Amino acid sequence: MVIFEHPLNEKSRSYLRLEYIFGQIAKSRHLTASSDPEAFFKGILDLHELMERCEIRGDLTKDLEKHLESVNHWATIPGVDLNRIHLLQEQLSKFIYQLPRLSRITQTLKEDRFLSAVRQRFSIPGGLCSFDLPQLYFWLNLSEEEKAADCKRWLADFQPLIGALQLNLKLSRDSSHFNNEVAKNGFYQDNADNADMIRIKISPMLGFYPTVSGHKSRFAIRFLPHGDEQAQDIPFQIASC
Repeated sequence: MVIFEHPLNEKSRSYLRLEYIFGQIAKSRHLTASSDPEAFFKGILDLHELMERCEIRGDLTKDLEKHLESVNHWATIPGVDLNRIHLLQEQLSKFIYQLPRLSRITQTLKEDRFLSAVRQRFSIPGGLCSFDLPQLYFWLNLSEEEKAADCKRWLADFQPLIGALQLNLKLSRDSSHFNNEVAKNGFYQDNADNADMIRIKISPMLGFYPTVSGHKSRFAIRFLPHGDEQAQDIPFQIASC
């Protein structure tokens, strides 16, 4: 089964994009594959641009506070794992304290001369060649320790944000439940009151993928064929969170 996620508001759109960027950086930061440098620096530059355009710390703090209220309620239910509850309370409280106190979060990336040189060449097709960007070619031939130290320095200011975002999305996803539905002739629409995003689970064996339109609490899903399949009733599962 494949899970597709679609945000229903701009806040969740930013959350999912940041999660994708953080994942891209995490997978490529060790620079072991030939394609890793380009993926890593694209992730770093995308992270800087997105964080310059949107300020999510306020929304993220409010969402974590809501999760903390729910976790505090769970603690009153008999038979719950109190060790797990206390761990969540500590994690949520830590991020709620840290997020509003993060200042100039993109400053390190903005002021780094090496990253500025990479940024100028990145939009040029093939602009990361050694003759276009000898600084990058030199950096890639530094020791593993030196490169790891630079990567750690570039990402240090983002660590609380990364942890807070991952915890928020995990709790949101874990709180939702998938329900079985059928898209008649490939089309389905519904309400998702108080939801930030919908999650769609479908078998790739059916040969269809979902496209979603809508915002806030109203959405519509149309399943399109990957190949030559004809429109038909599509069984799938959906969750709102």
